[in-house]
Amino acid sequence: MDEALVAHRAVEEAVTVVKKNAVGEAALVSYVISMPGYSIDTDDLIDFLSDRLPGRPLPESIVVADLLHHTSTATTSKARPSEREKTS
Repeated sequence: MDEALVAHRAVEEAVTVVKKNAVGEAALVSYVISMPGYSIDTDDLIDFLSDRLPGRPLPESIVVADLLHHTSTATTSKARPSEREKTS
């Protein structure tokens, strides 16, 4: 999922995690950072993923983040969302 997201021209970095949604079910949530000079249209990203990953589950939401925090083992620990958040 993350590799497909960063293949989009507007996405610099992405991480997808499983979180519980409002009804307590597991759901995919993707956090993305935009490339300098680009803005991210989350509807466009969902369409892009649908084309690249047909038949696979898509994120329930995509959050445009300002920063992704990485641990010393190069895994992402958390994201700080920006004001721009879209639930699909």
